[in-house]
Amino acid sequence: MSRALAALALACHLASCSEDGGTTWTQTIPEGSYAVSGPVCASSNKRPRYPAQNYQAALYDFDDLTARRVTIGPGANFTEIYADPDCTLTVTRLLYRNAQGELTTRAGKAHAFEPAGCTLGVRFRDYVYPIGKSYSPVFEDGAGRDPSLAWYLFETSADRKAFTLVTDTVEPVATAWGQYGCEPADQLRKILTKL
Repeated sequence: MSRALAALALACHLASCSEDGGTTWTQTIPEGSYAVSGPVCASSNKRPRYPAQNYQAALYDFDDLTARRVTIGPGANFTEIYADPDCTLTVTRLLYRNAQGELTTRAGKAHAFEPAGCTLGVRFRDYVYPIGKSYSPVFEDGAGRDPSLAWYLFETSADRKAFTLVTDTVEPVATAWGQYGCEPADQLRKILTKL
């Protein structure tokens, strides 16, 4: 077998090619808009016991939200919305992979707080911290094309309108959540529900 045919066979295997050589991608999450639950520890199904407000902000787990949703597509577009009555944060990213049970965005992202200068709140130890554009490097814009945190399909509802995603179990990802207030080796879980 020539190198070109071997490369094509491998590419088809990785991309789930059909018998006629065409690619038949299976999207992990179909394009559309979804309400997103806040992250919980898979071991307890409860919100992480954050050790400090910056850990909570790093996961975009703001308090008192009226909207937390994501739009997948068209194409490689991935847009997150976090809103309370006074402020809306729009995070725009590109998909790295939405296939074969994985949903991963690229590391590059852009943040828009509207109206300009507004903040979202993170409640920690009876104080609400105002989180805005300049709060942390987490909210800096960037153009990185490397993959960010990977999420994997754990469960799909019978009507294919709710998708439960979990983070990986490999190191150092699994043990990182212990620093966020989950068990020492854990996963984060979230649910996307079709709007």
